[in-house]
Amino acid sequence: AAPATPFGLYMSASAYVSYQMNPGPGAAAFYSGLDLLDYLNRSNTHFDFLGLEMQYGTVFAPLDLHRFQQVLKDVYSVAKIPIYMGETGYSSKSEDYGIPASSHWHDGHTQQAQYEWADGTLRTLYALSFVKGYYWVHLDPDNSDQGSGFLSALVGTNLVRADGSVKKVRSAFKDFTTGVSDLSAR
Repeated sequence: AAPATPFGLYMSASAYVSYQMNPGPGAAAFYSGLDLLDYLNRSNTHFDFLGLEMQYGTVFAPLDLHRFQQVLKDVYSVAKIPIYMGETGYSSKSEDYGIPASSHWHDGHTQQAQYEWADGTLRTLYALSFVKGYYWVHLDPDNSDQGSGFLSALVGTNLVRADGSVKKVRSAFKDFTTGVSDLSAR
């Protein structure tokens, strides 16, 4: 309501998920996030920024970092406004809890794969000038919500294990921050 206050649109994974991005026959009730952005632009409905939640590293981990970057560029080409990135992160659940994982990225739901995902997303997002912020969601390390299969699949995305020990992924953020600081000192 206040003209000087920035207004943004928040979109969940629907901006990316193929079953919503490319709905099949009979799915007329489904629209992708890209379709919505395009419609708002054509309708002269403008906003200042776009918040995107990916849930990419865990749920859509078979897609690689190149695809991650391409999807972001595609969204920006439609939105043409700054993007603030939300990411539920990559799970190391199978290694943390000894639970077999049906889906995986590179070497599975391990702490090494989680580190590689965090490092790759940080580098990708920093290289895209239209991405203005990024956050990594810390989820319940104790898997308290046993009633939700989806939330249970995201267990292990946090930076520390349930016993309080720090996981390797935390160093991805520290290493990247140090690397960027070193660049700006030059």
